[in-house]
Amino acid sequence: MRTFLFLLIAILTSLQALAQSYSLFSPADTLKGGLRPERTSFDVHFYDLRVSVDPDAKVISGQNTIHFTVNQPTERIQIDLFPELEIHTITGSSAISGYDRLHGAIFIDFVQILPAGSNQTISITYSGKPQEAKTPPWDGGFVWEQDEKGRPWIATAVQGQGASLWWPVKEHLSDEPDSMAITCTVPNGLTCVSNGNLRDESHDRGQGTFRWFVSYPINVYNVALNIGHYAQISDKLQMGGQEILADYYVLDYHEDKAEKNFPKWVKEMFLHYNKLLGPYPFPDDGYALVEVPYWGMEHQSAVAYGNEFKLNEYGFDFILIHETGHEYFGNSISSTDPAELWIHEAFTTYLEVLFLESRDGYEISEDYLESKLSLIRNNQPILGPMGVYYEDWNDADMYYKGAWMLHSIRHMVDSDKKWHKLIRQFYQTFKGKSVNTEMVINFFNEQTEVNVRPVFHHFLTELHPPRLAYRIEGRDFFYKWLNTGKGFNMPVEIKAGNKTYRLTPTSSWQQVRIPKRVTPKFSTEKFYFVPEKTE
Repeated sequence: MRTFLFLLIAILTSLQALAQSYSLFSPADTLKGGLRPERTSFDVHFYDLRVSVDPDAKVISGQNTIHFTVNQPTERIQIDLFPELEIHTITGSSAISGYDRLHGAIFIDFVQILPAGSNQTISITYSGKPQEAKTPPWDGGFVWEQDEKGRPWIATAVQGQGASLWWPVKEHLSDEPDSMAITCTVPNGLTCVSNGNLRDESHDRGQGTFRWFVSYPINVYNVALNIGHYAQISDKLQMGGQEILADYYVLDYHEDKAEKNFPKWVKEMFLHYNKLLGPYPFPDDGYALVEVPYWGMEHQSAVAYGNEFKLNEYGFDFILIHETGHEYFGNSISSTDPAELWIHEAFTTYLEVLFLESRDGYEISEDYLESKLSLIRNNQPILGPMGVYYEDWNDADMYYKGAWMLHSIRHMVDSDKKWHKLIRQFYQTFKGKSVNTEMVINFFNEQTEVNVRPVFHHFLTELHPPRLAYRIEGRDFFYKWLNTGKGFNMPVEIKAGNKTYRLTPTSSWQQVRIPKRVTPKFSTEKFYFVPEKTE
């Protein structure tokens, strides 16, 4: 047993050398992000999570019963829980001989080998003070705040750090439970809102217990507790011939603002999302907005909202549009590794653009996308290191550079009608599934009949955008790519006089003749690249 741990520590330490292009990741990150036999040998299909929250002491205690099927015979499995939380007992339907903890991993050993195909359960009881969020949702954890009346207002936000920050779980995006029960106990007077549907609530001995049920697969970082003095506003949405129940949970003194704004904004949003992508992906669980003491998060069927009912200069509530957009890209279509969170963020950010285009027209949406150019930092690749739980992103390029990547590919397709059909088809093909980068690229390659692989590869793996060298000699316009790999085939457009020239640069100089005494203008509103004039 100890030999195993010493070897594992040595392997994990050596793997840190792989982080040359990124912030260093730790052995704990590698344990949480890797797929070893202790993880691949079983598949979770149900979590029964029960948590009690003490706002005064900032302490939680709970129990999680994990139902799983054994894929390959194994006598050891890995579950994850932050070391700050104490484990009291671990029991199972098959006898457990013991367990070891290493960083955030729990290695559980069974007396006998679990046979393939068998259904098993383990139950873990635990307690402690979970990590507090410093700057949620980016630097996440438990958020212990007070509302304007000095009353407890508590929430979780753990996309970066992971669900194991506050409950024992198989912490890997590739394994979502088919469904989940969440039971939360809090002091009387407080309401606990979680994911899915509220099955029932009870009150006894100064405490209230709220029982929620999620009837769809769910990313475990999406599982959330929201605790406060909430008022509930109920509504109904008509989508694709279905009636979807909608609930808005807001602090009681914000009820009037929410009643005035949320029903109107939400119905407008889903009118366009339904047209662009199709019906809401979790109809049986309904849709909810929950007011939280931070900006927002995409918690499935219980979207965290903290934007104080503000509209931006384009006339929409950014948090409402973006975080709900994740219900489609992120919660329905999910990545299989944190390195590939661009799949969540690039598509959802571009969905903001498509929403505006659907509502206000292409020119407004184009202006909105151009307003995001200044937010691109080019500090690190959009695609992170695989096989580690990498979450130390120091820019927002997976959002804005990722959206510009999709926009550039849209104009490679060169047909708005085809593009809109393609985005809808992409969602409809993969809704309810987990995907990786290669699957996404293959889909767009096949459906566009354009080789978009080199463009995806450059934007995802290179630090800097494509750089186009150009010079003008008389009527000849010379151009070539400076920093792109073999086969990079993104076109560019220039306008000279009354004519638009669509060019396909390579790494070698090419030229095109333009009108006399005309200075060409680059169509940088269609493709993301940097022109560099040379002599």
